[in-house]
Amino acid sequence: MRYLLLLMLLLLPAVASADPGYYADILENGEPSRWHEAVENSFAKQGRLAWKSLSVILPRIALMEARTRELVAQGLQYRTEDRRVVSALATLAYDNDLRVRKAAVGSLLSGETEEIAQILERLLPHSEEPAWRLERKIESIRNRLAKQNDIPLPKPGPGPSAWGSAGLAIAVLLCSIAGLLLFLWGYRLFNLRRLLNNVSRARIRSVAMGTNGLRGEVQPCENQLLRHPVSGELCVYYVGADKKYPNHKFWLVDDSGRILVDPVGALLLSEDGVLMPGEEVQLVGDVRRVDPRRHELVVAKRREPRHQLEVAFHFLLNSFIGALFRDSNSRALFSDPSRLFWIWNDLGSAPLTSGWQAISLFSSVVAAGGWLVLVTIACSLLLG
Repeated sequence: MRYLLLLMLLLLPAVASADPGYYADILENGEPSRWHEAVENSFAKQGRLAWKSLSVILPRIALMEARTRELVAQGLQYRTEDRRVVSALATLAYDNDLRVRKAAVGSLLSGETEEIAQILERLLPHSEEPAWRLERKIESIRNRLAKQNDIPLPKPGPGPSAWGSAGLAIAVLLCSIAGLLLFLWGYRLFNLRRLLNNVSRARIRSVAMGTNGLRGEVQPCENQLLRHPVSGELCVYYVGADKKYPNHKFWLVDDSGRILVDPVGALLLSEDGVLMPGEEVQLVGDVRRVDPRRHELVVAKRREPRHQLEVAFHFLLNSFIGALFRDSNSRALFSDPSRLFWIWNDLGSAPLTSGWQAISLFSSVVAAGGWLVLVTIACSLLLG
């Protein structure tokens, strides 16, 4: 038993010295006179300096003896992938002691990084090593790195086809046109509703020139009645008669007088689409003189020439949206407020003046905003 205890006491220092942390503790807390022993034992036991020992050694290199610095320079050749180690070796390569310099250069020659190649280039005029050896190492490092950089990258997958890009571009264009038309349509509906709410109803005898609201009975002019193409009944006017009889006119009569009505271009907002003799109606139209030299007045649609941009806008609006609706009530939604000419037989109120219609106008503007958001998203996808 005594021999066993004695053997354990003899082996205890060897077991403790096998721990890498044991030498690191000596370097960190021990006397400088023991640093060489700690570095030598760390290198002898493990074949290289442990990371824990390395973190303690590097800040203390300048304080070590020359033989210890030489030993450290030799042990660092296995850690040249660490930038801190390369920096320490670059410093030791200019040490005052020849053996330290040679050990540092020898460790640098074991590295394979561009940083080491640059350090070796700077050492060419000063190193005791043959210049050809350093140049060969520099060339070897550069060639290896060049081959790594020349490795072909994986080929990207097939990009979007020309047809796909063209289709997306067409979709963006159509969304842009639709969003713009919806926005302008909502704005024009708002102006149309405001005009109908603000127009004043005048008596025929005191009517002024310009846009007016009138109310009265329709009567044939010179007993000229039209025969309805479907029912065959005689009437003052029916929807579409202005195209077949462009010169046909009729009277609007109230208790103060009568005024001539030219229905070309008018929208008849009536369930049956027919005006019978004596039927009471309301209308909004442009009042002007039949002839500048005469005092006789007529209610008609304003026909002043439009600006070219205005003509293009109305063509797009009526072509892309208005063409979808054929009846008068739907076409009224696309009427131009500046050329308004409506005739209706609902004497209680004017079209587009109720609350739900105001909500519809607001919804159209919101829908236009949604279209514009979609256009923005589509554009970002196209540009991406």
